[in-house]
Amino acid sequence: MDVTIEAICTGKRAVETDAATLVAHNIDDVRGNLTLPAEGENGTTITWRSAKPDTLGETGEVNRPAPGAKAVRVNLKATISRGGHQAVRIFKPEVPALPAEEPYKGYLFACFTGEGYSDGEQIYNALSKGDDPLHWQELNGGRPVVTSGVGEKGLRDPFVIRSPEGDRFYLIATDLKIYGNATGTARSAAAAARSWWPSRPAWCTGRTSGWSRSSRRRQATPGRRRRTTTRPSGRTSCSGRPSRTATRGTRGTPTTRWCTRRPATSTPSPSRRTSRPRHGTVLGVTQAEYDRLLSSLG
Repeated sequence: MDVTIEAICTGKRAVETDAATLVAHNIDDVRGNLTLPAEGENGTTITWRSAKPDTLGETGEVNRPAPGAKAVRVNLKATISRGGHQAVRIFKPEVPALPAEEPYKGYLFACFTGEGYSDGEQIYNALSKGDDPLHWQELNGGRPVVTSGVGEKGLRDPFVIRSPEGDRFYLIATDLKIYGNATGTARSAAAAARSWWPSRPAWCTGRTSGWSRSSRRRQATPGRRRRTTTRPSGRTSCSGRPSRTATRGTRGTPTTRWCTRRPATSTPSPSRRTSRPRHGTVLGVTQAEYDRLLSSLG
């Protein structure tokens, strides 16, 4: 008896499946270049056509309108094909205007508080008191604003940076937790891992939950990490001595100053968190961002 077994994924079925599950990340919040997939999970080919390639190119390049201009709606067509079968998906992303250049009002501090506490190796935020990087007020009532439930379940050595466009932020941290773990085991198992969070569209509305779900990446070679805190340029270090300052570059590059003592906090926080050291990075924020973050004091 001859038995014919249909292929699990024929050309038609592959096209239908990949068309239904096609995702273009950040298509609903186009603030920078997009990564448009060229292949589907079932061996299909995906080609893209844009009705306004000067605004959104067919390979994902984005040219946002000038500050103050209206947002541009773009029809983006995806054709999914395999073995003579085709399907079409239409996306209609809106490309907003670039933000206007604004001077910085103050500073956001992203940090962790050390490995001697059960919740110390998570991400905390503090906001400077105006343009004073030596006095801080903790956000979210002094509680972590980002916690990890994956990998080693720890977040250390955070680095936050503004995108070149100016209205998206990225947070990167080390997946490492020493508290409660055997130090050698924790370091060898997790030193090569990094987690990162792009900001949600509402990050600058002052909500402390404005970080998207994390992605976890591994480095090829674990490196020795330096535990430090940072300070904006133009100031002295916590010990009163000038310290090395990074040169301010593009708008997306924060200026940092290294320091090993905690920043002074003007608002007491729960438990004994105010006595903990702080290790992290500082990012300049505009007046509007500063005002919105104030609502996260908790």
